[in-house]
Amino acid sequence: MLFILKFIIYFSISFIILSIPLPKGTLFSMLHSQTNEYTSLLFISMSGQTKKVLKSGSYYTKKIFSNSEPTLQDKVFSKFSSTKKKIYLDQEVSKVDADLDGEKFTNEEKEILNKILKETH
Repeated sequence: MLFILKFIIYFSISFIILSIPLPKGTLFSMLHSQTNEYTSLLFISMSGQTKKVLKSGSYYTKKIFSNSEPTLQDKVFSKFSSTKKKIYLDQEVSKVDADLDGEKFTNEEKEILNKILKETH
């Protein structure tokens, strides 16, 4: 709130000072006629510099974001990674025995079950 009040006061004082009447017009019109060439050159050079800065900024921004995408796609090869645990032969026999709640199988049946387990894993 204080900022707005200060701004209004300073603007009013500046307006009053620049509106002081002189023999050839107001103070503002005299200052404007004296500085017109310099201010136009200043604004032309500032607009050129602004365009250069914006172009370089957009170039670097595009460069940053074009580097953010990976150039190579991730690939997972099934022989190098696994989501399932490998079951070894000794563990398979004990697993068949443990899963069947005391049922007895012949060696042939155990081999068939182990073969099935190997094929599924």
